[in-house]
Amino acid sequence: MIYLTDYDVIIIGSGIGGSATGALLANAGMKTLILEKNNRIGGACSSYFKEGFTIDVACHFFSQCMKGRIGKILKRIGLAKKNEKGILESDYLSFRAPLFPSIKFKGQTKYSQMGFIAQLGNAGGSQTKKSSESEDTGFDKEEQKEFMKVIGSMAQMSKRDIKNLAEKDLDVKTWADQITKNKKVHDFLAVMVGTFFTIPPKMASASEYIICLQETAFKNDAGYPIGGAIAMPNAFIEGLKKYGGELRINAPVEKIIIENNMVKGIQVNGDTITSKMVISNAGIKQTVLKLTGEKYFSSDYVKKIKDLIPSYSSLAFKFALKKPIEEIEDRPVIQLTQKRISELKGFIPEPGEKKPKTPGYLVPVLSNMDPKLAPKGKQLIIIGTSAPGEVKSNWKKWLDAYLLDILEFYPQLDKDNYVEFIDTTTPDDIAKYLGKEKGPVEGTALTPMQSGRHRISSILPIEGLYCVGDTAGVDTHGVGTQLAVDSAIKLVDNLLSKKNH
Repeated sequence: MIYLTDYDVIIIGSGIGGSATGALLANAGMKTLILEKNNRIGGACSSYFKEGFTIDVACHFFSQCMKGRIGKILKRIGLAKKNEKGILESDYLSFRAPLFPSIKFKGQTKYSQMGFIAQLGNAGGSQTKKSSESEDTGFDKEEQKEFMKVIGSMAQMSKRDIKNLAEKDLDVKTWADQITKNKKVHDFLAVMVGTFFTIPPKMASASEYIICLQETAFKNDAGYPIGGAIAMPNAFIEGLKKYGGELRINAPVEKIIIENNMVKGIQVNGDTITSKMVISNAGIKQTVLKLTGEKYFSSDYVKKIKDLIPSYSSLAFKFALKKPIEEIEDRPVIQLTQKRISELKGFIPEPGEKKPKTPGYLVPVLSNMDPKLAPKGKQLIIIGTSAPGEVKSNWKKWLDAYLLDILEFYPQLDKDNYVEFIDTTTPDDIAKYLGKEKGPVEGTALTPMQSGRHRISSILPIEGLYCVGDTAGVDTHGVGTQLAVDSAIKLVDNLLSKKNH
């Protein structure tokens, strides 16, 4: 067996959590190696290139950019600084921000912001496009008033009240029921919660959702990275390398080596690399049950890990268009939603299979946010929605049914004079690419009993073994990538505080 150079820390996976952790630890003087099983970095926060288009692996629109945790890390590792106006800038990463989504209800020709986006955004000091009248949304005045009660209660909730709410372990639906029972309001809230957490309101933590909604609104920094989603982990990898850290791609870790309840290193491509610490960005279930092995943990801990609930997965359509859809104009991101949630047309379920509901869709128009992501004169649109992690029927049947629903919003997406090609991503594709069973968007869903103080710890019960990313980290918060990055910051702070004592 070949023994290669020892490291202070080996990080498994270059997703946003792993790459951020690597940059921070290398900056702190630790000899750091990141091992990535795929041929490109970034995990779910990655991009690929095809026929002149730069296409994200997943469907992304980022709730915070340089004003949030991303900027905090870049500043900390010396890759960002404030300009003369006090605005944080980086030569390694830039964003188009702030951006606000437009909302399109099925059957309506106009777009809306439902009032609340403008209201919340203006609380952060920005201006947004004027909202459409209620008849453009399908909400009557009373329904819109009820909806604004819910959103207003979220926006105005104090930190103390959010803390008290967290202690009650309420889900979003139960909390919202105290304000309104209106089905149309609850249906639209389901779209909002699904966009953030990829679970329905009856599963989602009310306090966690309110924390994330307030952060998104009051930071006034939602946006998209220039260069595509991969630009974010790319910046962190530049930080890693600046401080002597190493990255290896096409390096699938086969095993974490444990001796006497201590980490000794990993096995990769038949070789052993020793290290004092191993930090896995592969997901806590994968880390405990497969890479390490159940025999190294107590039966109670193994059960706790197995019982963790993931979020739903997702389906995504990547439309490379020969020319822009005119009605989209310069809108950067669109939320497509139904006036009422109903059963999906054109889907015939297998025996014992439930017929899916008509979903909402998140639609980042990537070429509107960064024109270089598509060839000149062309347009790149990703349309994503939540989906179960596994189904009895094949995914083609699901894709066909969802595409028919999408065409009710934009019939141009079925016309040869518009479409150059369509790529799709299913939960099976995500599971294979990320190595996470059933391809969840959030490896540990943000339910009341898996959020905040209840969230599973990043510190595993083996000396030197840790987990980072969207699956672990007590009192970590944020939407998607923000959650993963928060996990990185808090774990690194914990490790460095121990090192310095």
